[in-house]
Amino acid sequence: MPVDVYQDDDKFIVEMDVPGIDPDQLELQVERNMLSVTGERPARHGAKVVVCERPHAKFMRQIVLGADLDTDSVSADYENGVLTVTIPMSSKARARRIDIGGGGSRTIEAKSSGATESPEK
Repeated sequence: MPVDVYQDDDKFIVEMDVPGIDPDQLELQVERNMLSVTGERPARHGAKVVVCERPHAKFMRQIVLGADLDTDSVSADYENGVLTVTIPMSSKARARRIDIGGGGSRTIEAKSSGATESPEK
């Protein structure tokens, strides 16, 4: 199934096209750093198939997640055939300001791309 993964501020979003699949038949699991989505589009029984271009089978899609994600707070929504899984970044991975104690005369702002110094007021 086609998947898009993107970062939006402090969360990662996974969108998967699963049209025609009952959301109750989808199963999501997160184990360590792996997101697994399984489901099934059942075959039509008792009908004479004339053309069959959509897969009718079980499927599984696995996506490796970064270590800086909060996998305990994963949420999922299903709308118009699109499964959207939202995974927030862990608080440890977010940029934060760190004050230097002990009479220091500056503050260093911690960022994921490096650190910058700014004079303390």
